[in-house]
Amino acid sequence: MQNEKILTTNRQTLRNGNIEILRFIFCCLIIGLHYCEQFGYFGLLTFRGGYLGVEFFFTITGAFLGKSISENKYDVSNSELFAFSRKSIIRKFLSVFPFYAVSTIIAFVIKTISASSVKTSIVSLTALPMDLFMLLNYGLGGYSFTGILWFLSSMFFALMILYPIALKYYSIYTKYYSILVFLVSMGLVMTNFGTFNVPNKYIGILNTGFLRAIAMISIGMFIYELSVVINKHNFSRLFITIIEILLYLYTFLYMIFLQEIEDLEIGMTTALLSMLIAVTITLSKKSLFYEKLDNSFVRSLGKSTLVLFMNHMYWFYNIDNLLKLLGINLNEAVKIIVLIVLIIVSSSISYYFGNRLKQFIFRKLNI
Repeated sequence: MQNEKILTTNRQTLRNGNIEILRFIFCCLIIGLHYCEQFGYFGLLTFRGGYLGVEFFFTITGAFLGKSISENKYDVSNSELFAFSRKSIIRKFLSVFPFYAVSTIIAFVIKTISASSVKTSIVSLTALPMDLFMLLNYGLGGYSFTGILWFLSSMFFALMILYPIALKYYSIYTKYYSILVFLVSMGLVMTNFGTFNVPNKYIGILNTGFLRAIAMISIGMFIYELSVVINKHNFSRLFITIIEILLYLYTFLYMIFLQEIEDLEIGMTTALLSMLIAVTITLSKKSLFYEKLDNSFVRSLGKSTLVLFMNHMYWFYNIDNLLKLLGINLNEAVKIIVLIVLIIVSSSISYYFGNRLKQFIFRKLNI
């Protein structure tokens, strides 16, 4: 029965206000990046480093995975290893898929309406199955209606690779190989493209999205173990909190206020490491902020990040066509307000019906 808890207890035990507010902030920075890429920058407010929010979410996934395996100490034989891993990953997939399916259908409808073309609608319809089953990063063609498919595709690919390895060899992988995997994978991406912000390109047969996910989930398991070590030591909580604040401040400033591409390339590794150290401190529970933000409002912000992430990009892609069809001209400020409202409304719809669908699937499959 212990094994049945895999990948279900981790988020409940790590879901505290500090993590949830970070999830919301990093999600907003990703949205800011996507907006600026589509519509242009606001002077110094470029959000060009917003992609580091994706690295944050991969890292937290790794930390959750590490905590689950470390605390539950699953006793799985070699013959059961892959079946057990498959069952756990399927459960994880089914906890996300309902929200993604609803978001994708909304995005498909919005794209179809904005295109106002029968041919485009038919082509979009043929791409829908590939999108729903998250196959974009496998090089099989397709189209991402939500615009964030590469992230989910990469995350589940990485989990399929890492989960059985971590389950069987958790200690040696986390304490030794995880750092090597992180350095080699991210180094490959940086060397070939000059940036970490490469969602779906190839280095030979290696997909950059897969490399990023494997690297960051691996380092996430490592920093969870490091956070446990920090928690056991008698560090000054005031000192460690000051370090935490400074590291997050540097990371956020990097993500928001970059104007030149050269600046982006010079600082990205430092910003990534800064974010990782700050998250380690947050997970260690040594910060003076620990549990200070642990309330229902902050938790709701954290829960909203999944659907906000899934329901923003397609509005950026289609808003101009929709306004043109309606014969409406909006200045930039009003358009931003309209976009915020549309994202909140579509995210709420996705959350409500996605949650209903998730409950139905879990009930039918007795999960």
